[in-house]
Amino acid sequence: MVFNSRSIIYSLLFSFLHLTVSYSQKSNKQHGGDSMLIVNVEMNLQKAQQLRNEDIRQSLELTTRALKDAELLQDKMLIAEAKLAIGKCYDHLGVSGKALEHLNEALINFRSLGEEKKAIETLLYIGNIYRFANEYTLALPYFQEVKHYAESNSDTTLLIKSLISIGGVYGNTAKLDSAITLFKEAHMLTKGTSLVEEEIQSLYYIGDATLFSGRPSEALTILHQLEASYNVEESSPKNLPGIYNSITKAYI
Repeated sequence: MVFNSRSIIYSLLFSFLHLTVSYSQKSNKQHGGDSMLIVNVEMNLQKAQQLRNEDIRQSLELTTRALKDAELLQDKMLIAEAKLAIGKCYDHLGVSGKALEHLNEALINFRSLGEEKKAIETLLYIGNIYRFANEYTLALPYFQEVKHYAESNSDTTLLIKSLISIGGVYGNTAKLDSAITLFKEAHMLTKGTSLVEEEIQSLYYIGDATLFSGRPSEALTILHQLEASYNVEESSPKNLPGIYNSITKAYI
């Protein structure tokens, strides 16, 4: 059998073009699938954040789903974001061990990616878990690092949150005067911002620390001012029971 050299060349060229087109189509399909998965992860994380105070179970379900998809994508940033979100959910549920596990993993990822601000925000959550577990010695270094970052980067929001958190540590370790000073600084910084919850929280903590300093009448003035000036039930519902409890104690 005699082969035509030109036919062979055309045949090889056709095969090469067919393989190239097939690979390109497969690659584009894969890329498109990844893009959709990324969108799904981001949407689930956003929806979970919106639902955290309304339906924490569904919020946790959405963040868990987001983490699975992020791991399929092998996207380190999305994995860190998902772990941070899951940590917040477990913290909300009071499951501190699980919360710390996910938050510490998120922290490692953020730092390896050079995402320092996200790392600092994660530190704040970790510190608050220790603070509310009465582990004040463990909590304080986290808050001090957040405060240092906030001051160095002129980040008012993080500075306010760190001042409130450090004040919380001082207020529970017999340093009430220092705590009140920090709460007052935080409250002053919230003026003119959209941080209504922090504005309410800092004023509530001023009243609470004043009460425990042995000045119940002064504390009542502050706490009633808080009631009159803000819609606490709408803007900061989680602080409402504490405010009423402090008012009751002050009257007693």
